Amino acid sequence: MVLPMALFFDGISALDCYRAMNLAGASVGAPKRYAREFAASSPNLASLKSAWESFPSLVSPRLLVSEQSKRCRIQGVKCRVLGSPLPSEAFIFLGDDMYACSPAFAFARSAVELDFAELVLLGYEITGSYRLDSNSEQGFFSAPPLVSHSALVSISSQGNLPGANKAENALRFVSSGSASPMETALAMLLSMPKAKGGYGLPSPQLNAAVEVPKGDWRVAYGRQFRCDLLWPTASLCVEYDSDMFHTGSQKIARDARRRNALSSLGFTVITATKSQVTSIPGLDQLASQVARGIGVRLRMERVNRKAQRALLDCAVGGSRSSRRASRISQ
Repeated sequence: MVLPMALFFDGISALDCYRAMNLAGASVGAPKRYAREFAASSPNLASLKSAWESFPSLVSPRLLVSEQSKRCRIQGVKCRVLGSPLPSEAFIFLGDDMYACSPAFAFARSAVELDFAELVLLGYEITGSYRLDSNSEQGFFSAPPLVSHSALVSISSQGNLPGANKAENALRFVSSGSASPMETALAMLLSMPKAKGGYGLPSPQLNAAVEVPKGDWRVAYGRQFRCDLLWPTASLCVEYDSDMFHTGSQKIARDARRRNALSSLGFTVITATKSQVTSIPGLDQLASQVARGIGVRLRMERVNRKAQRALLDCAVGGSRSSRRASRISQ
C-alpha cells in the first residue's frame, strides 16, 4: 500500500486553496518555514487523491518540491523544483499533510506563469476584502485580506526568488483595500501607465475613510464614509454603481443622501457605471472627469489602445487566476 506523502501547493494552486477556505469560512493560519517537512516531501497519487477530497475544486494542481528527484509525473499535475532558499515565512499548514505557499510567497511564485496585468489584478484581490468566485451571482464574496501590501513588497524584493523582479514591479501598481473586482478594474484602468493601457492618473486610495465633523453627523447620517476610490488631496471620490437601472428605491435614496452629504463636506462625487467601465469610450469620459477633478492634464493620444483593450479584457473579463476561481464553489 502506497502511503500519502506531504504536499506543498505552489503559486496559483495555493491561492485556490485559500479562496476555498475563505468560502467555507475557515481561517488561514500563520506562515512558517517548514523546511524539514518540505525537504522530505515527495508527492504521489495517494497524496493527490487525499488533497482532492479536501479541495475538490483544484484544477491542474501546481506542486513544489525541493529537488528534481522528488518531482511527480502525474497527468494534469505541474510539479516544480524550488531552486532558491526558502523564505522565513514560506508555507502555511492546511491540515492532513498539506501545505501551501504563504499568500506573499504564492504571489511571487505566481509571477512565473501570470502575465503582468494578471499579476497586478491578483495583487489587488489578495490585499483586498474580496475573493473571486464566478459561480456566485456577483462573481465574488467578501473576505478579509490575505496579506498586506508591505508583506508582498518584502518577499518580492528578494531577487533570488524566480519571478521576484516581475512581482516587485507589478506591486508598484497595486493599491490595497479594494472591496470588489470592479473597484479593482476601475483603479487599474485609471492608474496603470499609458504604455500598459491605463490612463496614467495618480493612484487612488481604495475604501478610505472620510471622517465627518461632529457638527455634520446629522446631515451626513453617520460619522464617516468610505469612498470606493478616493483622491483625498483633491477631495474627489469615484463611486461604482453596479446597476443604476435595477436598484431598489431605498438604495437609490440612501446613495443620494450619501452623495449630497459628501458634497456638503466639499467633495466632488463621480458615479461610474458598469457600461462606462466596460467600454473604451465610457472609460475615456470617466478618466477625463477624474483628471479634471484632480487637476491633472490627460493626454489621451498617448494611451496605448491595443494594450488598453487587453487590459480591459483582463481587468473586467478576468485573468487565468480568476477563471480558475470559477471552480471554487463547484
